[in-house]
Amino acid sequence: MRLIPFLVTTLFCFSALADEPLELVITPTRTETPIEQVGSSVTVITEDDIKREQKPFVADMLAEVPGVDVVQSGGPGQTTSVFLRGANSEHTLVLIDGVEVNDPGSPNGAYDFAHLTTDNVERIEVLRGNESVLYGSNDIGGVRSITTKKGTSTPTVWASAEGGSYDTYKVESGISGAVNDLGFSLDAARLSTDGIPDFDKRKIGPGGPSDPYESSNFSVRLDDKVNEWLNLNTTMRYN
Repeated sequence: MRLIPFLVTTLFCFSALADEPLELVITPTRTETPIEQVGSSVTVITEDDIKREQKPFVADMLAEVPGVDVVQSGGPGQTTSVFLRGANSEHTLVLIDGVEVNDPGSPNGAYDFAHLTTDNVERIEVLRGNESVLYGSNDIGGVRSITTKKGTSTPTVWASAEGGSYDTYKVESGISGAVNDLGFSLDAARLSTDGIPDFDKRKIGPGGPSDPYESSNFSVRLDDKVNEWLNLNTTMRYN
């Protein structure tokens, strides 16, 4: 008699698990794969995580990821390097919407995260470990893949304004959605701050130096489904 409720409970649990949506990742295999089937060490930062944390820069979000170290030489706008698992910053590949953004003109070829904000960012995948077979010799420490928002539903317009210490303010507005088979997402943001002074103004007087920073960001993404087997994607980001 005790066997019947045990079997009913077991079947119910398996049914509930089967109905749960699987989280898919792309970076470890270059194709959509359930994260449970990936052997690599990967962390996913979702749009909900970004909204909850309310951090203006992508580097601030990466600082909370295990195995990631962020080094910034001053306040906002100063050179910001991200290290993965102790490897040099140039040994980590950075992708935005699948496009490599490492700077070939810099002495070490690393990407400077100083001006990359979380505006219009939908997802960040951090892949830890050597993936040179898939991404080339630059990928010794791992891959950081950043995806911008994709318009998929009824067009929505939003706007926001923030303010804080050191005369800091930020304004942002955008629109995203889909019309027929064309998805679109546009975002514009402006950030300004006096910055954290290099010296204590209480000791050198109110006329002492400060470290101001201003940033304008504009991003666009268009996704056009031409037919069942062809999609056209266009992205642009201006800082």
